[in-house]
Amino acid sequence: MTIMRILGVLTIATALFVGCDDATGPGGALPPITQVDSVKVDYKGENNAVFYCLSTKNKISIPHDVWDIAVDGNLNLVSNSGDYGIGVAVFPTNLTDFDLDFSTYADSAFDGSTNLSFTDNDPFEGWMIYDSVSHDITYSNEVFIIQTEDRSFYKVQFTRATMITGVSITAKIDALNGTGAAEAIFTKDSDYDRGYIDLGSEAVVAFAPRTTEWDLKFARGNQLIDVGGGNYMVHGMSAISINTTDNIKAYILEETNFEDVTSIESTSFSGEVNVIGNKWYTFSGQPDMIFTCDNDVSVIKTDAGTYKLQMSTFYGGADGDEFFSSIFEFKEME
Repeated sequence: MTIMRILGVLTIATALFVGCDDATGPGGALPPITQVDSVKVDYKGENNAVFYCLSTKNKISIPHDVWDIAVDGNLNLVSNSGDYGIGVAVFPTNLTDFDLDFSTYADSAFDGSTNLSFTDNDPFEGWMIYDSVSHDITYSNEVFIIQTEDRSFYKVQFTRATMITGVSITAKIDALNGTGAAEAIFTKDSDYDRGYIDLGSEAVVAFAPRTTEWDLKFARGNQLIDVGGGNYMVHGMSAISINTTDNIKAYILEETNFEDVTSIESTSFSGEVNVIGNKWYTFSGQPDMIFTCDNDVSVIKTDAGTYKLQMSTFYGGADGDEFFSSIFEFKEME
């Protein structure tokens, strides 16, 4: 594991969250200096999502499990896979009668990852169909069975959506044996990357800060691994995601010393959300099961400036038993 010079671990930002676009820190009259900070995801304990602003060093930690499903500005649906393991799991039924009793799905559909009907990384695929020629939109009205992290089960049917007066989806949510559920409208606020929905309360909930207030998200998630033969395995991923809604871009330099990165490769930037992802560490696998930070440097471009960042530790806590409680260093590039 890379051992770094610990210049001092900064404390958690104050409750008043100053936006990245209000930055008055690095990039001012003084030359940039190397900064050291830390994030505490602790996915086997607190299991937070930590949103971070490079220009202000402000961060906000939110329990990852306050939401179940979410919709973005392009009407893409996602489930919250922030837990170690399956997280929120989605089972497409290929049925459209919402009032059917789906109780048996709680006993059979989620018995193990082999029974999850994932064929790719989008279990919601096909819920809405757009015809690029006629510009007509149709809805499959497929019923999805969703298991939340506390092993509660819901059936959900998406019936309408709009992007004309803002982004919203219309859906029915009910217990597996429920009947007669009314439709509810869930609206995404334009200031946020997604509209985050809690199925239990059938409401949009606060999760991510405004898109102008953060650059990076440190969190635990799932990745779908193709193991061949049309089979996929759900595997945990400790990842750094970039804020694509605020046009953040990045690239990674492998096996590179932090001090040696002095220029910017402008053609290398990518806006893919997991361009940094889980590429900054190596997992030993059996039998040691150890995570080790690689000697890689991420270069990140924001509206406030361009920064280089290197992760230095994976474990944290007094006894080193907090997973993804990491120290990192970063510096604005001139």
